[in-house]
Amino acid sequence: MIHFLRRLRNHLGYRLFIERTRRTHRIVRRKDGSPGFTLFGNPLPLSHFARYYLEGDTADVVTPLRNGTNFTRLARQAAEESGLAVVALIKPPRDLAADLLTVPRFVDVCTALPESIEEYRRRMKETALADVRRIIKFGYEYQISRDPGLVSEFYHRYHRPSISSRHWDDAHILTEAGIAEMLAAEGGEFLRVMDGDTCVAMGLNRVEGDLYTLHRLGWRDACPELHKNGVVAAIYWFGAMRAYALGLRRLTPGGAAPYLEDGLLYCKAKWGSRLDWDRTCYDTWQLLLNPAHPQCRAFLSRCSLILRGPRGKFFIVSAKAPSECSQYAAHRDSICAWFRLRGEPLAGRPASGLLPASLDPWFDSITLGEAVPAQATVRLQGEPVAAR
Repeated sequence: MIHFLRRLRNHLGYRLFIERTRRTHRIVRRKDGSPGFTLFGNPLPLSHFARYYLEGDTADVVTPLRNGTNFTRLARQAAEESGLAVVALIKPPRDLAADLLTVPRFVDVCTALPESIEEYRRRMKETALADVRRIIKFGYEYQISRDPGLVSEFYHRYHRPSISSRHWDDAHILTEAGIAEMLAAEGGEFLRVMDGDTCVAMGLNRVEGDLYTLHRLGWRDACPELHKNGVVAAIYWFGAMRAYALGLRRLTPGGAAPYLEDGLLYCKAKWGSRLDWDRTCYDTWQLLLNPAHPQCRAFLSRCSLILRGPRGKFFIVSAKAPSECSQYAAHRDSICAWFRLRGEPLAGRPASGLLPASLDPWFDSITLGEAVPAQATVRLQGEPVAAR
């Protein structure tokens, strides 16, 4: 009953918050005072686009302003001035909606585990194998616990400080109550990375059918030295070992920002994770892009957008060719189309069916090549074991 009332309170509070923000917008400026981007609706994406669109060059956020009856005009003016208007968690006017590009807040990834951990290891990239060697070198082991007495310690000493230190204002931190609820759910457990008798990192994981999910993690007191010594890599590696011990054949390390260049996506891909269309079911942002603006072009040169396409596939919107994006090879089997930004719009371009019609003249559809062959086998000596 207590959990139900808490969820009801949170839901009603969230709906009230949405209603308050539905009719407002915020203007974000760079440090030199020039326009950065404008956000309509929920302010949640402010830190995200300050980081990815402006590369952290943010000086000021204007106090929420009323949209009035000019939502569409204000959004188009904002895109004209800064290259980007973001519509977040509200329904846009009909005359604007057709020009918006829908982007997931996160994309999820999943690893299809082969028959044995030895085969999994043979398929690893050299960077992941180097991480496993480091795990062996430091002698890390793992323990599994379902002790609710660890919830507070996990939140205060592992999860909150670690995620805050890495993601700042863009951090997505689970509350202490949320951690307790997830641990108490069927299949919930802590995976503890041990250095002798000391727990140096923890993951909050869960068995969901045939899937082992790494939901939340953290390393002790956000210590940079521990991170450097591979304790986060140990969570991924031991997560795979735990999945095998349970007889599971799929593992997901959670989501990442929807850009092929995202560092977290790269980190998860090196462990064999690939884009997962079915699990990418998060909130979405809607973007009004102005490809003629230098800021928008620079953004698409740094960040190749990953968007949900048809038939379980994704498509990419970027200023780069596939060959210029190192992460394309890892995820190419999950990608059905690639749209590359042109120098100038081309009139009369046929509709792509995936992009808004207003963007079609700005992008060339790139023919995608065959899948890359499997990499050569690399053998690794030694294997860490689960602590008793």
